[in-house]
Amino acid sequence: MNITNMDLTQLIGKPLGTEYDLFMTNDVIDEGCEYNNFITFCRNLSPYDIVNLHISCSGGRASTASIICQAIEDSQANFIAHLNSYCWSASTVVALACDAWVVGDLVEFGIHTVQGGTGFTELPKIQYRAKALVEFNDRLFDKYYAKGFLTDEEIVRVKDGLELTFFKEELENRLQQYATLRVQQSTQVQETLSSPPDLSKYTEEELQEELTAIDEDLKTFQQDKKTIREELKKRSKSVVVDKSKKSSKKKGDK
Repeated sequence: MNITNMDLTQLIGKPLGTEYDLFMTNDVIDEGCEYNNFITFCRNLSPYDIVNLHISCSGGRASTASIICQAIEDSQANFIAHLNSYCWSASTVVALACDAWVVGDLVEFGIHTVQGGTGFTELPKIQYRAKALVEFNDRLFDKYYAKGFLTDEEIVRVKDGLELTFFKEELENRLQQYATLRVQQSTQVQETLSSPPDLSKYTEEELQEELTAIDEDLKTFQQDKKTIREELKKRSKSVVVDKSKKSSKKKGDK
């Protein structure tokens, strides 16, 4: 099934741990609305699901590709990009958003800078839009290509107009390096989150305010806890009364 304008009725009710085969084989990634169902599909996947995404695409709108990438990254499922043919331009970003890759013998992986016009004729609007396009391009490269896939020198040259094409062996090496660095960065983030916060940068007044806020939250939690316990006691008594009534009825029947 192609991810463009997906028919979700064929995917409803699948069990956990399902393996899907999806395709991005349209010639051009076009309107973002064509991938609404794909986003919905990704959001409803479980960590036990596997999606084999077969990519054979010449690229298209970078803005739409970013929507597809975000859906893949936000999904709990494991996405495996199968690269057996040409994967150029915006479709390379989609491939790099996946969790793993299977590289075919005749793959072509082509990268260049974002292309497009401003759509305006007035100079101030052209300048403003061009500046925004450069910023978008920089962010795109920082998020995907700069994480070990391309060198700093290659990034500069591609932004200046160079086009790079990688074939099987070179692509496999770069993807391995990319995956390793991504795991290292993820580990660093987890270690940072699990380590105690650095409080040295806060003033005494700020720390006292935070402590007061925590105390207030604790009071609220305690009150909620008390309310829930009282409600459970009421329900427990109600169950006992109901049982006693049933018991007396049975004795009366005898």
